Amino acid sequence: MSGAATAGLGTFSIRRRILTLALLLLPVAAMVLIVFIWDYAQRASNQAFDRLLTASALTIAGAVQLEGDAVIVEMPFASFAMFSGRDRVFYVIEDPSGKPVTGYSDLTDDLPETHSAEPEFIDAVFHDEAVRVVSLGRLVSSASATGWVTIRVAETRNERDALAAEILRNAIIPVIALTLLAVALVWYGIGRMFAPLQQLETELRGRAPHDLSPLDIPVPIEVSHLVAALNAFMTRLGNAVDRVTGLVAEAAHEVRTPLASLRAQAEVAMDERDPEALRRRISKIHLGAVQASQLVSQLLMDATISHRLDNEETDTTPFSAILDDVLQRLDPEQARRVRVAIDSDGSDAEIRGDRLALREMLRNVVDNALVYSDGPIEITASVRMARLSLSIADRGPGIADDDKDMVQERFKRGANSAAKVGSGLGLSIVKRVTEAHGGSLALQDRPGGGLDVLIELPVVGRSAVNKLLADAGKRLS
Repeated sequence: MSGAATAGLGTFSIRRRILTLALLLLPVAAMVLIVFIWDYAQRASNQAFDRLLTASALTIAGAVQLEGDAVIVEMPFASFAMFSGRDRVFYVIEDPSGKPVTGYSDLTDDLPETHSAEPEFIDAVFHDEAVRVVSLGRLVSSASATGWVTIRVAETRNERDALAAEILRNAIIPVIALTLLAVALVWYGIGRMFAPLQQLETELRGRAPHDLSPLDIPVPIEVSHLVAALNAFMTRLGNAVDRVTGLVAEAAHEVRTPLASLRAQAEVAMDERDPEALRRRISKIHLGAVQASQLVSQLLMDATISHRLDNEETDTTPFSAILDDVLQRLDPEQARRVRVAIDSDGSDAEIRGDRLALREMLRNVVDNALVYSDGPIEITASVRMARLSLSIADRGPGIADDDKDMVQERFKRGANSAAKVGSGLGLSIVKRVTEAHGGSLALQDRPGGGLDVLIELPVVGRSAVNKLLADAGKRLS
């Protein structure tokens, strides 16, 4: 597949995604911060100028006097001197009856009455200008009555707004600078973050094709899982390559001998004039061809099983189904020699694993028993402690004790098998499949002569649980 085709299969850039996300989020965060700063500037400006308004109103309140029942105010100069010249100031004093004493009488429109000495602030519009108004009361008493004199002072918002704008201007420049700096840091951080991946790429590209040794380079914790996965993959790949290389080498060595024998027999047969001698030569050629065919078939099956076991292809299969597959492949004469004795637990037992590998495991044992013995083959199975105990027994020559471990290796045959055609792969396949499924293989001499192949495999499903409960009940009873 070309690089262009690969690029079209949903590829994307993590660097671009992170940068795009940063370019979207950082300006939004900057805007939120600016809004917060503007609100703070408004509140800080109001707080500063409200103090001046309060001081002015208190100064005026201090000048309120009573002459009889009349309210008199001599406006102090200091009450207006504290304001700047850029803002206009309005005021009004109302007697307890709400009648204006002095000032702008229309300033009281739409404003609530005041009955407290605590200053109250409100934003309003007066003479088409936005103003900030402070209202407070002065309690006065006369011979006839007691009441509140209301003092209101209003100031336009020019200075307030100018101060708030200045605060915002002074803050917005650092915010923009910090936003740009954050974008730059994100870009730099992305480059630093992907540096280990680039180092990993350089390491892998610089390797020889046959170098499958584990990667040993310092990487961050986040990348260490990727490196561990790569190392595990290369270990599996190395094992597969070693296995294939070994299989090819062994196959070449094992196949060379029967092929050379076939060629030699054929060359001799070509010059043979005696019909009887020619028949013997052809018989040997046929035997060699059968041996070579069996060897190639076993090699192909060995490679297939190795591949399936490496891929961990698993399924839950009843043992009875596996046994039926094996027996159905036998010709009628061989099938009549097989005697099966399986209890109900063994028949219902389910094995989790690769069905083809399990079938070939059992087929190899049964085929060996049929080839090396002329009598009946007895197959028994039962379940004990959640494990299937399988026995395939024959009356053949058996295997010497010194050869029992050796014949379980690839291309190894026992001393009693020299007269039979075989590849030396059958029992090695049986051992590998059994161990791959968590089981065990044992070769035992059979009383009275012959070989008993014992295989144990773990079972799953309700049958295993029921058997465990039954066995526990028997022990307790």
